[in-house]
Amino acid sequence: MFQNVKVLSPTDEEELVRVFRSSYGRKIAVYGTGAHSKLKEAEVAITTRAMKSFEVRGDEVEAEAGVLVPDIREVAAQEDLLFPSVYDGSLGDCWPLTNPVRSPPSTVGLLSP
Repeated sequence: MFQNVKVLSPTDEEELVRVFRSSYGRKIAVYGTGAHSKLKEAEVAITTRAMKSFEVRGDEVEAEAGVLVPDIREVAAQEDLLFPSVYDGSLGDCWPLTNPVRSPPSTVGLLSP
């Protein structure tokens, strides 16, 4: 997929920040968990595939960008909660589709069915 490109796969938000800082001045491309992103010309490719940590607390879920929405939906359902989306990709890919202007939050509300 990536030829002659340094590919980095941070495992959490702190590591992601370190990757961005260490790549300052280089052409960077960020790719989500799924295959929705088109290949871009870059010196450094960052993938969120390893950022899979999430936790359901009450009626909220705190999740990283690489978490798959079906995984959140499954855990939420065990708590009799509903993740209000039919999207089946990663949370990081889902957010821009529904909120193109705002930055993604780390916490999202869940609904009682």
